[in-house]
Amino acid sequence: MEVKPSDEVQQQAPDASGQAKYDTQAVVGHYLDFHYGPNSDYPVACADHCVRAMKELGLPMGRALEVGAGPGRSAIELSKAFGHVDAGDYSQSFVDVAQKLMVDGELNWKMVVDRTADVVAERSVSAKDLEVGSVSFSQMDALALPKSLTGYDLICGFNLIDRLAKPKDFLLQARERLNPGGLLVIASPYTWLEEFTDRSNWLGAYKYGDNDGPSTYVGLKEFLSCHGFEEVREAQDVWFRLDELANGRKSQQTSAQMTFWRQIVE
Repeated sequence: MEVKPSDEVQQQAPDASGQAKYDTQAVVGHYLDFHYGPNSDYPVACADHCVRAMKELGLPMGRALEVGAGPGRSAIELSKAFGHVDAGDYSQSFVDVAQKLMVDGELNWKMVVDRTADVVAERSVSAKDLEVGSVSFSQMDALALPKSLTGYDLICGFNLIDRLAKPKDFLLQARERLNPGGLLVIASPYTWLEEFTDRSNWLGAYKYGDNDGPSTYVGLKEFLSCHGFEEVREAQDVWFRLDELANGRKSQQTSAQMTFWRQIVE
């Protein structure tokens, strides 16, 4: 689950660019708060929407795959409903903290409250309190997924596609790894940046010459409809907040659009 760090967070790691910035310690701390802190509603909501959609459609809930899982909260929530969840992220730092939670049963981190006074808030989360099911975390490239990752009833990517160099390649890989009739769920604020994705690979999202570029949602729908998917549930707006300070005085608030696509069975 990737959210573009704010300018202030990036300034704490001036040499980081593109995907590398997600491995800086400052960013990892912010994401731990985003996934497990007081305002961690978004990753929980993403998993809840997926589970609700699966039940409404009467789909089996054996195995799920989350790509771009960050520190892992959505995958953990999914594991309460699915037989097993595989989850991973390009950032080894995110994978490390998710695995640490599974092995040690607890995570501890700090969030800055006041930089001038050097005041920090101590945070912690327990795997026991989260009621973790069967879930595994590994480092994975969304554009080169291991061949072993196949046979899923659900594949999801939250705040992922607008941070990939070739998002269409990921969508095609997802199609090949779903069970017949399986569900693909995509959530994104569509905040495309050329440091991650060349304009030529954006899904809609930009105007050129006298032509009006389609929105990302339209571009996504056109692409998936041409590659064996049908939209099966109304798109949902899901808000999230990424705090830069533990007191909440500086934060990013953004709305992601969640869309639901079922693989068409021939």
